[in-house]
Amino acid sequence: MTERDAVLVELLKGAVKKMIQCTLEEASCEAILEMYLDAVRDDAGIEEQLVLTFSQALLGTNLTKHQLLEEPELLLRREAIYCKPLARLWILALRWTLWRSRHQNPSFYESELKIARFLVETIAGSNEEIKIVLCQAVHQMFLQQSKLIYDIHRTIYERDSVKWLVEHAPSTRTTCLFHIKLDVLMEAMEKEHLLRRLTMDELLFYGEVAARLTLRYPMQRTIDIAQKLLLIFETMMEAELTDGEAAGFVDLLGLLLRAYPPLMERIAPLLVSINTKLAQKDDGRAIEALEKASLIIEDISAAVQRPLYRSSFSAF
Repeated sequence: MTERDAVLVELLKGAVKKMIQCTLEEASCEAILEMYLDAVRDDAGIEEQLVLTFSQALLGTNLTKHQLLEEPELLLRREAIYCKPLARLWILALRWTLWRSRHQNPSFYESELKIARFLVETIAGSNEEIKIVLCQAVHQMFLQQSKLIYDIHRTIYERDSVKWLVEHAPSTRTTCLFHIKLDVLMEAMEKEHLLRRLTMDELLFYGEVAARLTLRYPMQRTIDIAQKLLLIFETMMEAELTDGEAAGFVDLLGLLLRAYPPLMERIAPLLVSINTKLAQKDDGRAIEALEKASLIIEDISAAVQRPLYRSSFSAF
């Protein structure tokens, strides 16, 4: 270990805790990150010591290399994403640990899946800079192991993460991975709808992914998903919706309108139905969402020269 590397190891020991507590100046955080990257570029062998030092400082324990490789998910701590330099160091540590663990850990894929899901779920609620760092990390994991895309999308996650993954994870831009996502959606929707009634959260999630992908990458195939969703939505209109569900419903319908303008004549009546259900309620969130959706209808109507549904929104 060179003198510079020894200095960096000592710096990491004290700096990580200060980064977590947000008591280290941003310039100092960036400087430590650059030193870390420079050291690894010059000598890949030093990375093991740096990762172990970082991990011990993050967890506040005398973690051994064996423990880390046996259980990489030990690094999953939300306090690791308080600032961008810290988040990048954390991602570097995760990436190295997964790489070294791949051939030593018999339950490696389970650890990898758990880490990928944690990253995806953590996107929601993070600031914009951190969201992009996390999306880039997820992108790399998806490229290295495409099976993760199937398994991540077999269960729902925070819908706020969907927009960011579509926009900032380049792996979603390849035809192969794009079709994987659509296949997962179609399979999940068909299976779950046959076995049991889809929950509102599941419907909103599937709709969000389909609409976001289509807004970003228009393809005829996604029309099938939209039509399936609308069919399910139409049957769900018979049930009572809470104000929160109605607001989420309207947000998604507005998104679907932008993604699929030709389906406006099927979507608009659903908005009208929700408006009728909420006519006697005083829920600011739902009313705001309805107003937004009605404006989207007007914009699309003008663009495609279809009838306006102004009279349906006379309550506004």
